[in-house]
Parts: sequence; structure tokens; C-alpha cells
Amino acid sequence: MTDLEALRKENIKRNQGLLKKLNLDALNKSIADDVRVKKEQTRPKRKPKPKPKPKEPVLPTRRSRRLAAPHELTEDEQKANLEEERARERQEKLRILRSQKLTGSFTLGDLLMDRSSGNLKHEERVLSEKLKEEKEIKDENDDEIQSIKQEEPEDEDVDEQNLEFLLHLGEKYSAGDFFEQIKKRDAGKSSDLTKAREEFERVELYKKVHPSSIKASYQRITTMHFHPSVTDRLVCAGDTNGSLGLWSVDEVTAEGEAQITILKPHGRSISKIVHNPANAAEIVTGSYDGSVREMDITKLKSREVLNIDISDDLIGVSDVNFSPAEPNLLHLTTLEGSYYSHDIREPFRGMKANSLLRLHDKKIGSFSVSPNLYYQIATASLDRSLRVWDLRNVSTKNSLSDFGGSKAPHLYGSYTSRLSVSTVDWNSNDHLVCNGYDDRIQLFDFSGNRKPYSAIKDWEKNYRPESKNSDETIPNNLQPFNSIRHNCQTGRWVTILKARWQKSPSDKYQKFAIANMNRSIDVYDESGNLLAHLNDEDLTAVPAAVSFHPSQNWVVGGSSSGKLCLFN
Repeated sequence: MTDLEALRKENIKRNQGLLKKLNLDALNKSIADDVRVKKEQTRPKRKPKPKPKPKEPVLPTRRSRRLAAPHELTEDEQKANLEEERARERQEKLRILRSQKLTGSFTLGDLLMDRSSGNLKHEERVLSEKLKEEKEIKDENDDEIQSIKQEEPEDEDVDEQNLEFLLHLGEKYSAGDFFEQIKKRDAGKSSDLTKAREEFERVELYKKVHPSSIKASYQRITTMHFHPSVTDRLVCAGDTNGSLGLWSVDEVTAEGEAQITILKPHGRSISKIVHNPANAAEIVTGSYDGSVREMDITKLKSREVLNIDISDDLIGVSDVNFSPAEPNLLHLTTLEGSYYSHDIREPFRGMKANSLLRLHDKKIGSFSVSPNLYYQIATASLDRSLRVWDLRNVSTKNSLSDFGGSKAPHLYGSYTSRLSVSTVDWNSNDHLVCNGYDDRIQLFDFSGNRKPYSAIKDWEKNYRPESKNSDETIPNNLQPFNSIRHNCQTGRWVTILKARWQKSPSDKYQKFAIANMNRSIDVYDESGNLLAHLNDEDLTAVPAAVSFHPSQNWVVGGSSSGKLCLFN
């Protein structure tokens, strides 16, 4: 053994002696015992398992008293059994009725569902009719019908509010909003219709300058006019302040902006802009300030054509028109419901009160002169009527007014709407279009191609189409052949929507345009077929005031912010 190994053994022996003196084994056992005791104290005690309850025998849901009774049933018990049997029959019959299809028409209020039961809230309104139709049900079983009646649900007010919201939502829809579906439905119907739609598919928003920068007015635009020129295109816009904006469509300024000139020929809102058929360089405007002015764009001059100054009260001009059949005769209507005509070749020497013809007792919002016969006109009024007149037969006997002593032309007939009629327009095929606050576009055909009306050009000056009620003072004898759903609820800040015909289409296809509250413009033909739904992502406002170019398929619209948009 070497010295190193001997030294190592001595160190081991010394260390073992030290460990025995420290008594570490006893200390380790003490610590282990303490830990075990603490674990036993903190460990949760197990709850004893509950003893299982004895299962009760399952009883049948229904037991016949006749089988269960060990004795003969009394009269009261027999009646009770009979009532139970009838109740089961009624419930079974009701279950069958609830699973059958409905027949007939109902309001949505009748079809409201009770969310708790999953059945109709008003079953007595729907199912009772079906019960009455059942042949096997006898009259003495009326108590079965009555048994359907339920108590009024607690959330009836909430459902009424939901129906009102649904109605309000439905009023916002127009036929033009579903153009793609309509186009698919009409696929292969008519070659002319398909060709017209294909023509409008090439029409797009004018973007020579950004649409948001084409501002022709500082106020809300009330009327638009597309000048008949094809090469150097001119668009006119009138606003609520009496200002007239002139946009030279094919020109831009040195800065690349739209070439627009804004004038102020009137003191109040401009109601209508037209051009003189005898001289297209003359632009004629009518205004709520009671005047009609003519602007010659070749001479850069403006002159007063006439003014209504017959009383202390201001009488505004609501509409002005010319007829191609008599291009020098200016026709106008007033906010008071009157009509007046003036030959613009003669100087205006004032107007007398008896020279106004009383056509309505309320505002005439719009009127139109027949393109074929200058003496036939149609008027749309706030009194909820559209009327057609013959100017050859004027007398006090024809007056329908509550104001005494007034004269009126012969009334061919009228159409009564649920709400006020905003506009009427007349095309060269003797079709009339009108729309109003009843959210409908109505189309009338007086060309003689649709019964019961003969051609209007053959109507005598005292002719009147037959009316269902011959005793009516104002006959309701004019009925549309087509009615189109269109949202016309413009409110206070958007100009009233007005349908306008294209006056002399170069493609010989009659069509009219009307703004859509969904920031677009809808185009229809004279049969009511939807030709186009013109919209663009850059069109951020409703182009409420719309005008068709007289011959080309170009449509311009003006918004409440004074901006213009052109589809060409």
C-alpha cells in the first residue's frame, strides 16, 4: 500500500466518525414523519356515496278511465271522457291544419310567428278560414273554430315596429335595382329590346375630368336640359337660387378642369329650362320669381319674355314648354294651378287675371304639350291628379275650380293617384309617363294601339272617354296600361324625381330616363321594359334632376350639391 492510499483510508475513517456524531439518520426520519402527518391533515375526506334511489315504475301518459275504472262510469265521468276525446280531436285537426299550405291572400301581420311556440300568433285569422273551407266540418262545430283563438301576445308592439321597418325598407326599392335579374329573365324576348340594352352597355360615366369636379351650381340643382347639339355639347343646369350653370362638355380649361359658366338670371328657383325649337341658340328659363327669360348664346344677351304680375302676391312659373307642332307658342303653368300661352314673336304687353286658365286648384308641378298637336296638354298636380285637356274649347262652363269666374279648357279625362303626381311627359307616339309620391311610374297609351282608348289625335274638342261612374264631376277615366315600382321618396334635400322622354331618338326607339335613389339613373322604353341601370363607383350622390339628349343615348343628371354627371 502506497503512502497516498494510506492517507486516503485515514480520511475516510475520520469522515465516518464525524457523520456518526451528527446523527443525520435520526434527523432524516424525523423530517419524513412530519411531512407525512401534514399530508394526512390536508387531504380532503372522501364523501360517502349516496345510496341509489329506487326507480319509480313508469306510468302510461294517458289511461282510459273506462279501462281503469273497476266500476260502471257515472254520467259526469262519461261527459268528462267525451270532452277529453273532443279536445284530442281538435288538437289533432289543428295539427293537421298547421301543416297544410295556405290559400288566399293575407297581410304580413296575419303571418307573424310566435317565437315561443313556433306557431302563428293570429291563427284565428288564417286557420279559421281554412276550417270554414273544410267540407266535412258542419255548422254546429263553430266551437272548433273559436277554440283556435289565442290571447294577444305581449310583444305585439315590437312586431308592429318590425313590420313598419320592413315596409319602410320595401319602399326604398326600385325596379332598376334588380336590373341584372330582369335582363336574365327577358333574355331572348325581343331583338329590339336586346339591341337597345346592348347599346346602353357601351354607355359609361364621363371621366374626361373627375366627376366630383364638375360643379355647375352652388345650390341644389332643380332642373336640367341637354342642348340638341351633337358636336359641341352643352348642358344647362338651374338651381334653387335662380342660378344657371352652362357646361361645355367637350371643352376643358387650361388647368384641366370642366369648362363651366354660372349666371344668375332669376331671383328664385329655376323650374324649367328648354330651348326654342325655332332657334336652338336661344335658351328659355322659367322661374318661381314669376318670370320667363330667354338667353341667346350667340349674342350673349338675356331678355325677359314675360312676367306674371297681376296681383300683389307672387305667382311663380312652375313649368314651361314648347311643342314641335307650333314652335313659336310658349306654354307655361303656375304654382297656383293656372295655365297661360304666349306667342314669343309678339312683344309682351302684360297679363290680365282672366287670361289665366284654371286647370287645378293646387300647384301644377309639371305639364307636357303633345308633340303632334299643340292644343292637347297633360298636367300633373299636387291635388293627386293627372289631367288631359283640349285647348280649342275654352269657357267658364268647363271650369272645375272652386274659385268662381275662372275659365278652363275642355277636360278629356283624369287619373287619380294615391298621393301627389310630380310630373307628366308626352312622347311623339302619344305615350304618357308620370310618377309621383306613390312610388309608381305610370304609363299611358293613347296611340290607339291599346284598348279601350282610340287614338288621341282623333279626339274631338268635346270628346270624353267613358267613365265607370258617369256622375263624377271630374271623371277618373284614364287608366295606365303599366305600373312600375320606383322609389320616389326624395325627402327635403333631394330634388323631386321626374321621368323625361327622349324627344327625338335617332334609333327610333322611344325611351325615358328617371333618377334612382340608389345613386344611379334608370332607362325604360315606352312599354315599361328596363333598358339600363346607369351607375358608377365615382357617382356619390343621387342625380335627381335628369335630362336625355334629344337624339343621342346620352343622359345627364344633377345632384343636390350642384354637381353634374354625364353618361355617354
